Amino acid sequence: IEAAGQPATWELAVEVVRKGGRVWFYGGCSKGTKVSLDTHRIHYDEISMSGVFHHTPQYFAASLALISEKKIDVFPLIAGEKKLAELNQVFQKGGTENPLKIAIIP
Repeated sequence: IEAAGQPATWELAVEVVRKGGRVWFYGGCSKGTKVSLDTHRIHYDEISMSGVFHHTPQYFAASLALISEKKIDVFPLIAGEKKLAELNQVFQKGGTENPLKIAIIP
């Protein structure tokens, strides 16, 4: 999931996703922004990509309320924790871990 909305992170997301993986572009880039993607990798590694417009602030607030009220348990989605200083390791290619989500702790 790319959520920064920067061309470099869009490109990085496609570079580090595993074969057959999916990239969701949540972070919107400015109008007219262009990125350069490895089309060979997208095609032959069967990478799927989707632009995802995140919802309005009202949806975001409602989601946070459901989580904070413990009506939705998000902990099964979090496979581990890494310190902010270890963030670079989360995105390393060829790692043995492939978690759904990792909590980044400052």
